[in-house]
Amino acid sequence: MKRLNINIIKGAVFFFSLFLITSCDKNFEEINSNPNGIDPNTASPRRVMATVQIYAFGEPRFITWRGNIIYSSQFAHHYVYNFADMAWFPGTAYTNNQGWTDNVWESSNIKVAGHLNALRELLDPEEDKEEVAVVKIISGWFYQKMTDMYGDIPYTDVIKPRSEVAYKPTYDAQKDIYKAIIEDLGAQMDVLQGASELSFATGDFLYQSSPANWIAFANTLRLRMALRSRDAFEAAGEGAFINGVITDALANPLIDESNEAVFHRAQEGLFLSDPNELMGGHEDVWYSFEYNQARWVLSDKVVNILQDNNDPRLEQIAMVTDSVPGVYVGLEPNLVAPPKYGYVSKPTGLLRGEEKNDPVPAYIITAAESYFLQAEAALLGFAGDAESLYQSGIKAHMSYAGVDGTDADNFITTEPIAALAGTTEENLEKVWRQRWLALLNNGYEAWALVRRTNLIPDQVGAQYLSNLTDGSVPSRLVYPTSELTLNADNVAAANGGKPDLMTTGVWWDVD
Repeated sequence: MKRLNINIIKGAVFFFSLFLITSCDKNFEEINSNPNGIDPNTASPRRVMATVQIYAFGEPRFITWRGNIIYSSQFAHHYVYNFADMAWFPGTAYTNNQGWTDNVWESSNIKVAGHLNALRELLDPEEDKEEVAVVKIISGWFYQKMTDMYGDIPYTDVIKPRSEVAYKPTYDAQKDIYKAIIEDLGAQMDVLQGASELSFATGDFLYQSSPANWIAFANTLRLRMALRSRDAFEAAGEGAFINGVITDALANPLIDESNEAVFHRAQEGLFLSDPNELMGGHEDVWYSFEYNQARWVLSDKVVNILQDNNDPRLEQIAMVTDSVPGVYVGLEPNLVAPPKYGYVSKPTGLLRGEEKNDPVPAYIITAAESYFLQAEAALLGFAGDAESLYQSGIKAHMSYAGVDGTDADNFITTEPIAALAGTTEENLEKVWRQRWLALLNNGYEAWALVRRTNLIPDQVGAQYLSNLTDGSVPSRLVYPTSELTLNADNVAAANGGKPDLMTTGVWWDVD
């Protein structure tokens, strides 16, 4: 994967000040009536595509910090902020800060959805049909992330050119959103079949305008969504539909080591020194503060799964504690009396950069995740050799972590955790746990995985801080204040009488 062309990114900066964070109501009015300074007669699709990818895949600091780290990664028990000398976030893992929730929703919709809508308006549906297909694939990825965080969300009324976006959008049921995205991804794969190159050129940082790679991306996303929603579709009497999607996805190109969806952030000059500048990411959050309050440590579950299985990834992922040399210690979220920062293991530079000007790539869909998805499908009775795919996933993540190939092979041949030798349920749990580990830094997907599979037990007992979920992993984020105030009727209709709480399950979380 090539590094970003800094000049291209700087060219895209023109668009970054065009959106203001206001209410959902005002956001969509602004997007509709004032093209955000983007004139469809003069704007460059290449530059708007660059803007879409920077905001969608690179994420500004606020969204990364709150949405990905403080919320999703703590919900998934990857990272923990709650140590004794932490000033800001004790207990945050299972509680809600409404301002953060509001901004995750609003910034995501303005900066990603708004620019996607602007890009749709710039492209001709007939002359630019391959480029439109890529926009729709990115849109599918984005709305999958958003609906998995919040449940029912506006979809039909907002996936349009700006001039057609509803002023007060209605909410679609998550089931309908999932089905629409899955079907649309298949349709866009068909559009891209046989295409040679896209006109986005250098504006496509993820795949440099390769139709074949976008097909693999769309298909792997389709497999991810189909497996996540399979139980829910079967419960709704649509098992034939979702099983057909999985079968078809396995018969088409999927992501592997040659076409991973990895977004490389800029190397210099684009780091945030204040929230209004361009780039975000884990490394910016980590290095923008000179004290512990903004930093996080690894969970006990991450450290333990590595230590307990002689995993060579341990020293690549975790640092020994500052206060007790040579010792790795993970931290459990929500403890009433946690240890101090120096007594727990921090993530290595692999996960948060070695220094301020060392940005961490954003791994959107990796080869490891693709192999684990295929292994799960095989265990459920679909095509494929489950153990071979499972071990390929472990090796792919070890390669990402910098583990020597010989050490990886030795782990596969000697450690019981690397073999699928149990019942189907036991083997599925192994696949899920290794996929969960390989999703480090992708809190959104890790959180979705633990909700569906119940990998994280409830926290019950006096040793845990009181929180909003009685110790269970939060099921969703609550809706933002702007929606509850200015689009209240549509929110109420979406809820259908269900309470707007972190414990209200999303549609696919049937267990």
